Amino acid sequence: MKNTVLLSTGLALALSLSACDRPADTGNGATAVGSSADTDAVKQTDTAFLAALESKDIAAVKAHYAPDAVMVLPDQAPLKGIAAISADYDRFAADPAGKFDATNESTAVGGDIAYSQGTYTVTYTNPETKAVEDGQGYYIVIYKKQDDGSWKIVQDVSSSLPEAS
Repeated sequence: MKNTVLLSTGLALALSLSACDRPADTGNGATAVGSSADTDAVKQTDTAFLAALESKDIAAVKAHYAPDAVMVLPDQAPLKGIAAISADYDRFAADPAGKFDATNESTAVGGDIAYSQGTYTVTYTNPETKAVEDGQGYYIVIYKKQDDGSWKIVQDVSSSLPEAS
């Protein structure tokens, strides 16, 4: 139920962004609303964020978050604020088995809010069992344009996908 509510919220944001103006096809399955400069900036920011995460460049990952950001991970309470989010990424970086790979499926921009969404695979050491586990999921990252013109993550929500049967 928790994942349904979070995904419903993301869908509502996506629909509201797409209703702001007439979307433009970006050629990669993504739609863009608003200026092409903002769309390009968000895409570049998202690409840099995912690359930093995949390479475990945790300082660069943390720099993509607004100070009051919220991150929601499967089966965990929301992490509120950069200190809580940073602690989670520090644990990930320290995990020798830790590996993350994401595929952005679309990006949209509406005014000073944008989102990117896609799928991911992750490998990590389960802190309770100490076993290395693999997972896959869906993510939606909400960006907000900052006063300096940069785009920072304000919401980062991930949902596990069920294992194939």
